[in-house]
Amino acid sequence: MKIILLELLLFNILLSSCNAQNNDSDLKLKAKTEAAKMFNSFVEEDYETFIELTYPPIVSMAGGEDAMIKILQKGIGPEVEVLKIEILSCSEMIKDSNNIQCSLKQKQIMSIDGQKLYTIGDLIGVSYDKGDSWVYLSVSSNTLEKVRSQFPEISNKLKVSPQTKPILID
Repeated sequence: MKIILLELLLFNILLSSCNAQNNDSDLKLKAKTEAAKMFNSFVEEDYETFIELTYPPIVSMAGGEDAMIKILQKGIGPEVEVLKIEILSCSEMIKDSNNIQCSLKQKQIMSIDGQKLYTIGDLIGVSYDKGDSWVYLSVSSNTLEKVRSQFPEISNKLKVSPQTKPILID
């Protein structure tokens, strides 16, 4: 009888572990899908969708949605065009009682003065509803410490790197 109970206990532990792994896989897929949606909206100049997927304090810092749309409409700069943004990987999920966070490695391909370049950088994803929806902020050229100094809710457990310098595509 004790052996059967022990086997049932081990089976339940294994099943719980598998469910947690599947849940993290689902969360990663959702985070990557939503990030791709954000990037596509930027490239297609659908700024309303882009702002919906932007970390709310970033929108506030820009002066609100209308002000951010005006900033986005001005563009990155003369002779600069974002051609493609792709998600390369998604980190492990960091979960606490308020949200779920992850970092996503991204590759940005752009044209500057007719030359194609790319950079690799990190994006931080945050979900406040157990992974159903996500908002994002770019690490850009910052360290995690710098990001956390502006946004303390960002987990110190995230692994992020500052964006690389632009690399010329032959």
